[in-house]
Formats: sequence, C-alpha cells, structure tokens
Amino acid sequence: MDPWIANHGKPGRGPALEEGMCLAIEPMVNLGTERTRVLADDWTVVTIDGKHSAHFEHSVAVTHNGPWVLTALDGGQRAPRSTADLAPREWWMANSPEMRASDADRDRVAAILREHTAQGRITMDEFNERLEQLYKSKTYGELARLTSDLPDVDLRHLPVKAGSSVPDKKGMHSGMAAAWSAWAAASGINWVIWLIVSITAGDLIYPWPLWVMGPWGVILLVSTVFGGNNQAKES
Repeated sequence: MDPWIANHGKPGRGPALEEGMCLAIEPMVNLGTERTRVLADDWTVVTIDGKHSAHFEHSVAVTHNGPWVLTALDGGQRAPRSTADLAPREWWMANSPEMRASDADRDRVAAILREHTAQGRITMDEFNERLEQLYKSKTYGELARLTSDLPDVDLRHLPVKAGSSVPDKKGMHSGMAAAWSAWAAASGINWVIWLIVSITAGDLIYPWPLWVMGPWGVILLVSTVFGGNNQAKES
C-alpha cells in the first residue's frame, strides 16, 4: 500500500508518522544469525544457519488519539481514546516524556497531589514541595516523576470540585492558593510561639520566624508570578 513505509531503520530517519497511515509492524526473533536466504518457491525465508526463528505481525493505524492496533486480540474493536479519558498512568504512557505540558496538564497533576494529600499518602510539606516543582515543570516526563511513587487516582470518579482546578478571579491556580494558605498558617503559628517566648523572657527576642516564612514565601512568590504569566499567555 502506498506510500511505502519501512518498519526498520535508524531512529529519526525516514518519513514522519501522520494521521491516516497504517503500518504492518513485523518483528522477527532469531536464535542465531540475522542473515537469511529465500528458498526456491521465491517466498519462504530461512536463516542461513537453519536455527529456529519467530515472526510476529500487527497492523497499526495512526489516528488522532494515538496508535490503533487493528490486529489486537479483540479484533481491533477497542479504538484509541482521547487522553482526557485516560487514567493518570495511561495518560503519561500516551505521551512522549519530552513533549511540552500545558497549564491544564499541570492543573491535573495538582488535583492528583491534593487527593493523595487528603488520603494521607504524602504530608503537607511534601505536597508543597511537589507543588513548587510542578509549576516549574515543562514536559510530561517531569510531571510523571512527581507522581511516580504514588498509585493512580482516577479523577473521573472524584467529585467535580476535587477533579477540577479552576483559577480564581485573580488568575491564581487553586493549587498555588492552597500552598499560600499553608504558608500563612505556618507563619502565624511561628509568630505566636515567638510572642509567647518573648513575653516569658520579658524582652523581644530575635525575630527568627522571618527565616521560616521568608525563603518559603519567596519561592511561592516566584512560582505565583511565573505561573500567572504562563496562564495569561494561553488566555
């Protein structure tokens, strides 16, 4: 079938796969040499050393939603689905690790991390740390590493509020708003402790809570500013 597309060669060479193409993937496994010869019937191919070989074949169609294995065990009845319908682990596998992620992708990971925090799999500190890394991530591979040690959470079966991450009126991601809330709570507790110790000592001691809220606040501020700029560009 035209156009002819070879199923072997060096990666990155040859024609790019496009929607509408259909390929026959034919891997061959030999116990011995890869060198072959064609028999007198001009059809049968055998290895020169006569050792056993196995030949597998699948017909694969290239579709908008990804590859469709037409010769699968179900007869090709299960067509590829949109990535919006995939569970998280399937979602990563459906995309190249080097592919650039969108704000919607980052929001989806934020929802997954929030759900794992609510279930007690990660602490609030771990959540904030991963959230900071999340909004600095640019590719699917970087996003995948943030949940690689966590089980899948099917966002399709969660309440709408937990599965969606809609920016507020100021354009801040809901995940980032949660990080700021945690920062404010931790800062308030530290200042209360500082005040109690100062009153007990009868003098104002060194304002050490600044070292707790300062670096953390700077990181959140940078993440908020750059995250807001990326969202404004897509809008």
